[in-house]
Amino acid sequence: MIDWSKKITAEAAKAAAFASAKDAAIAELVAWSNAVAMAITGPVPLAEMLSWTAKEAAARAVIAGTATPAETRMIGVEANIGKSSAADLAGRIVANADLYRDAIAKLTALRIQAMRAGDKATTPAGVAEAVTAAQAAWVAA
Repeated sequence: MIDWSKKITAEAAKAAAFASAKDAAIAELVAWSNAVAMAITGPVPLAEMLSWTAKEAAARAVIAGTATPAETRMIGVEANIGKSSAADLAGRIVANADLYRDAIAKLTALRIQAMRAGDKATTPAGVAEAVTAAQAAWVAA
């Protein structure tokens, strides 16, 4: 006797292949996005990255002349160790923060655009094309 309950229809196989292609494309997109972000930031420890918002605020306050003692200390310690002035360091921090914010905004927008295009795709090739288009748009930007 044949057990027909384990038979996979062509439609089911096609749907499974398409779902697998989507999963693979999303994984590729996330890996690519992470690699681009790493290229932007360089090899920075997570603990340091988590301080960037506070460091940027401190740098902006130093530049504006409104820094609290804690903000002044935050910038001052790094400036002293790096043998630069607090004002110079604050300027570099703000410039880097602005560049980073712009780059990450573009990268995020391209990732979201690719995910939406992949959701609308009807074939595995269409999903892969969405990822390739995002990567090409990043290079062109």
